[in-house]
Amino acid sequence: MEHYQNAKSIHLLAEQSRVIALDVAYRKHAYEQISKWAKAFGIHAYVCGCKNPDITEEPLCGINWGQHFENAFGQKQLFQI
Repeated sequence: MEHYQNAKSIHLLAEQSRVIALDVAYRKHAYEQISKWAKAFGIHAYVCGCKNPDITEEPLCGINWGQHFENAFGQKQLFQI
């Protein structure tokens, strides 16, 4: 709960949605760790700006999602059923 001490209310890029987000420094560190672990398994992790507008402005939802994987066919296959 200590990471919520510096939490703030942020607008998501989904109409009028708001959340109480964990401290931005804590989330950036967590995303860096996740990216590092994912890379060890050949997976590219991205942070979506729709849900983390205080970290990145790049939305990865909808149309933009596929642009990040055009050259990563192997990663797409991980999610095919």
